[in-house]
Amino acid sequence: MTQFKFAFLSLFACSLLGPLPEKPASAQSAAPTNHVDHREILAGPVTATVLRVRDGDSIDVLAHIWPGQRIAVSVRLRNIDAPELRAQCEKERLIAQAAKRHLTSLIIQTDPNPTITLYGIGGGKYFGRILANALSNNGIGIGQNMIKSGLAVPYRQRKNQNWCAVRPAVFR
Repeated sequence: MTQFKFAFLSLFACSLLGPLPEKPASAQSAAPTNHVDHREILAGPVTATVLRVRDGDSIDVLAHIWPGQRIAVSVRLRNIDAPELRAQCEKERLIAQAAKRHLTSLIIQTDPNPTITLYGIGGGKYFGRILANALSNNGIGIGQNMIKSGLAVPYRQRKNQNWCAVRPAVFR
């Protein structure tokens, strides 16, 4: 699986960089100045088969990057924050389990090999997985639905939701 992640990240980096400019012979030994800016976004769409739902905001997929080419990669849903299964309190663990079940139901439905569409694809603070928006195979915005359900909140970069102190509507 690690080879697949490396191949996908290499492909992602190449798609962001584009072709490298030709350098004169005198510049061949100079250090490269091109680098991948992890804030850059690949618009998509990329169709992906869901392999596993990890928790309420992360999934493993087999991305169909072009005909006959598939890459296994971990995806964190962009702009949402769901509770962690390895939680600080029992309340957060219960909400995290409900979030994972809800995300699974949005994705799997009745299809034994569920597919989703990824878009707005980019790297995150832990590059090795990607950040992306996702649509279910029937067009439902997965992240927005998770927020609407009360099992996730909009992601705030520096401060995570204190799930031990809240009571989501689902549990009222």
